[in-house]
Amino acid sequence: MRKILSLNPHLDGLPVWKDAAVPVTSLDPGFHLRSRAGQLFFLLRNARRFELILIPNDLWLAAMFRLLAPAGPGCARVALLGFYYDANPCRQGLRAQLRHAKYKFLARAVDRIIVHTSTEIALCSESLGLDASRFEFIPYYAYDDAIGTLPGQDSIPGKPLVLAPGRHRDFACFCKAVTGLNGRAAIVCGTSDLSEVQHAAFGSQIEIHSEVPLARYRELMGAADIVVIPLFAVRWQRSLGQIAWFDAALMNKPVVIARTFHLADYVSENEALFYEPGDAADLRRQLERLLGSPQLRASLAANAFRRVRSEFTEERFAAALAAACQRWL
Repeated sequence: MRKILSLNPHLDGLPVWKDAAVPVTSLDPGFHLRSRAGQLFFLLRNARRFELILIPNDLWLAAMFRLLAPAGPGCARVALLGFYYDANPCRQGLRAQLRHAKYKFLARAVDRIIVHTSTEIALCSESLGLDASRFEFIPYYAYDDAIGTLPGQDSIPGKPLVLAPGRHRDFACFCKAVTGLNGRAAIVCGTSDLSEVQHAAFGSQIEIHSEVPLARYRELMGAADIVVIPLFAVRWQRSLGQIAWFDAALMNKPVVIARTFHLADYVSENEALFYEPGDAADLRRQLERLLGSPQLRASLAANAFRRVRSEFTEERFAAALAAACQRWL
């Protein structure tokens, strides 16, 4: 019998994953409709049926299972897939301290934590006081449904569109860089970014799109001539930029990225241009390079598409995850 219980429905249809793990929906088709308390109760009832439980993106559920599960041999261990922890050293104050203490307490209860950048291992282990061996780096994967996205009515001939999508980005740097640039500029952001974006874009012609549906986000990226991923050097709450990079690459868009750790495992200078984080003048120089060279745009976009399609597939991710889970049994 397979010894791994998987709570990640996105991998259930892949042969390599079906051979490695039991999907929780095969035991309870309505598991993902349960409350978190209901999910926890279900896992506790099945704690001795499996050796390892894979829980995606829910530190609370993973930690509470380990804290409440029966003690002794035979009880399943837990691997957390995706760790949305903000180790931002700039955060201060009582609220930040309490938040850090909560993460530290919960993370200590989890047996294994899977992260999606290699640098996170050192950052998180040092910040949380955990041994680095508790963490495993497995590169994330691209969603194939981004391929073939049509630009809709947002593409305007003769007016190139520079788009900056994402959450928790350095949109102030982006706004400075694109002010007065030939063409159009747009931002796709979250509600938490909106106030900062409106302040940074005040008096400009930058289009602002907040909390748009996935289809609309894809339309805007499909219309873009250049995509910018304006990451902060140290602020990396939740979003690491991987999905924006993958989507842009699969849509054959040339990309400019802040030179930070976030995407260092996924993209090189063969596939994108880089600028120093926070340096609007440097970002503008890279944008002007791209706008002035159709050949460079085409070359970077083609290289990026090939690399993402060959290296960062769902199948490779599932195989790496299955191999890691087998080592932990």
